[in-house]
Amino acid sequence: MHELSFAQSVLDSILEEAEKNSAKRVKSVEIEMGDLALVTAKELESALKMIIDGTIAEGMEIKIEKIPVRVRCDKGHENEIEVDRDHHHMMPALKCPGCGGSVKVLQGNECILKKIIAE
Repeated sequence: MHELSFAQSVLDSILEEAEKNSAKRVKSVEIEMGDLALVTAKELESALKMIIDGTIAEGMEIKIEKIPVRVRCDKGHENEIEVDRDHHHMMPALKCPGCGGSVKVLQGNECILKKIIAE
């Protein structure tokens, strides 16, 4: 279950930042994720909820915003594209919507810990 190890890494970052700021409780966290991240937003949220018990993040609100996938082909076309995540464990074949050529991913594979609210 790679989503658990991914979530543990995210939780470790949250707790590390909270500790640096002498927080006693993490109230909420905001995360930005692209559709090409290692796990889906739903999987990350579920996995985080499973592993936060007993930590200062127990009961925290989890907000996850989507980062659109942007690509550029060899001909210079730059586009936002929708990614079918029904088969999320496999990397989808990405093609330029303009010319059908291969593309370089500019954004959409990130997972960014945007904001932590703690007390």
